[in-house]
Amino acid sequence: MMLDLRDNRISNYYLLVVWGIGMGLKVVQKGIQGLLVGIILTILPLVLMCFLHQMKVLGGGDIKLFGAIAVYLNMEALVQWIAFSFLAGGVMALWILIKKGIFCERILYLCQYMKDQSQLFPNHRIYQNAHIGQENVIHFTIPMVVGYCILLMKG
Repeated sequence: MMLDLRDNRISNYYLLVVWGIGMGLKVVQKGIQGLLVGIILTILPLVLMCFLHQMKVLGGGDIKLFGAIAVYLNMEALVQWIAFSFLAGGVMALWILIKKGIFCERILYLCQYMKDQSQLFPNHRIYQNAHIGQENVIHFTIPMVVGYCILLMKG
């Protein structure tokens, strides 16, 4: 999280180290079965969230971090962590939109976007965002940490 906040990116080196340690633990604990489970747990968030990256909802580093941490969890905990993280991210986004006084504007923007995308031949115009800037970026590692804390508290 601190790297994301400081550098606006998550280093692939650190992601690889975190993932490698997790995979090593899986193999030590469960052998070849642990390796296969670890690979599946890693790939699942990458595949599920690929479209979010294409829509510029999540950065590539966030998605890779989900995959790297996933090897430390089981399938149920992974799904819960992802859900809690997106819930926390939604609360953060709502707070920012209300605080900046742009909630209604962004809802109208979303409605227009959804309308355009629901057409048989969607309008591929480029959506301009007057509020793009670093001050409006949610570093998704924050909701990921919050989601993980909720997962831990839930037990």
